[in-house]
Amino acid sequence: MICIDAGPSELLLAKKLGFDVVIAHHPAGGAAALNFPKVFMKHVQQMVEAGVPREAAEKAVSRRLEQLELEAHMKNYLHAVDFARLLGMPFMNIHNPLDIIGRQRMIR
Repeated sequence: MICIDAGPSELLLAKKLGFDVVIAHHPAGGAAALNFPKVFMKHVQQMVEAGVPREAAEKAVSRRLEQLELEAHMKNYLHAVDFARLLGMPFMNIHNPLDIIGRQRMIR
C-alpha cells in the first residue's frame, strides 16, 4: 500500500487486505519524524532560489515550522512504527526523493 500518511489504521487495513508493505510519503516515526522540521527548512532555500528575499521566505515558513517543531516533541513518535512491528508489516517512508521529482515536474 502506498499513501501520503500512514498510521495504525492504514497499517491494519494493509495487513487485512494482504499487502506486503506500507510505504508512506511523510515520515511516521523515529528520527525521521523528529528531524522533519529540518527537512521543512528546505522550503526557505527553494523560495530564495525562486527570487523570494530570504527574510520573506523565513517569515513565510516560520509559523508552520514552529508547529512542526512542537508536534515533533509532543507526539508519540514511535506509535505507528511500533504498531507496524507488532503486526509484522514492513513499513517505510520515501519523502525527499518524491518531493524532488514532484518539484522538477512542476517546474517543467
